[in-house]
Amino acid sequence: MERWLGGEAPCDVADDEERRLRQRAIVRFQQLTSPVAAKAVEDTAGYRSAVLISRNDVGFDGEHFSHSRKRFHEANVRRGHQFPRTMVTTATHDHKRGEDVRARLAALSEQTTDFANHVEHWRRLAAPLRRSLRDGPALTG
Repeated sequence: MERWLGGEAPCDVADDEERRLRQRAIVRFQQLTSPVAAKAVEDTAGYRSAVLISRNDVGFDGEHFSHSRKRFHEANVRRGHQFPRTMVTTATHDHKRGEDVRARLAALSEQTTDFANHVEHWRRLAAPLRRSLRDGPALTG
């Protein structure tokens, strides 16, 4: 396996058919290993922690919780000088939650007591609209 996947370069193989098969095996292996790693790490292991769900997304570093505002702006200035024609984005095609959802979750995490008080208030307001059924509470129509 080691020889086929890189221990011996395909160009060093004399037999044309073996070289073709070896190159195909290497390409297929490379095509498979990245998605498997992403599924295992980003989409599985990364979602086992829910300390702050808005920080638990593809590309985030679970060991590094956050940066200061100052450091964020300094990094953007540095990127502006080094890569003036690129975008500063806060999401990619692979994020599980949109930027607005992550921003809301982060903001709510900073105001947990206020948010919990509002939820209790909303529950009291909604109480007359609920009724008990065999399967549990339901909103009345």
